[in-house]
Amino acid sequence: MRIPIMVAALLASTPALAQSSAITFYELPFFAGRSVTVTAATPDLATVGFARRAQSARVSGSWQVCPETKYAGTCQTLTGDQRALAIFGLGGVISSVRTTADATKASEDAAKATTPATTTSTATTPAAGAAATGPTKVDLSALDAGRGTVGQDVAFFAVPKLGGSEVSTGTTDKTAGDAFCKAAGYTSSLHASRARVQASNLIDMAAATKGVRSYPLRDVLCTR
Repeated sequence: MRIPIMVAALLASTPALAQSSAITFYELPFFAGRSVTVTAATPDLATVGFARRAQSARVSGSWQVCPETKYAGTCQTLTGDQRALAIFGLGGVISSVRTTADATKASEDAAKATTPATTTSTATTPAAGAAATGPTKVDLSALDAGRGTVGQDVAFFAVPKLGGSEVSTGTTDKTAGDAFCKAAGYTSSLHASRARVQASNLIDMAAATKGVRSYPLRDVLCTR
């Protein structure tokens, strides 16, 4: 009995091997259908034939997934296995992916690149800079609604967009849903909800402005 005990003690004292980060996307929910595994930052999943195709994912580590190429749009963080990405508004929309460590480093590098050199001048103040990056007016009538799933009398927009930008829920999901449906050529919304996390650079339809931070509109069902 001495040998098994020694072996068990040796195994217990041996550090576990570090598991490398990887994410495997599947074209169907519940890890079914064609798949592709990504182990490094990929600014365009079209290069591996999987842009806007993923419906589920097995995740090792922590990954940032984005609806647009080059990590643009409202990105979200995934950890652990995800049987149905549609729950997070990500079904069939992911176009770029990178580890959260890569995302953090990119943000830090961008902040360093845009930080002005220290000078004795006081001509520009933080308040003035903040005002320059605030919401701006937009002509909603000139913005086309993004692609949705269109039926005979209804249309479903998982991630509603106007002119390529996501839409804020504003005061209520229903009010924002009705406004978006009218902009898309429908009468009103039968259902509308919001994302679980806030995002920036959204369009506020009530104020006709772009650049607000709020909860993005999700899962809008429009009717004629």
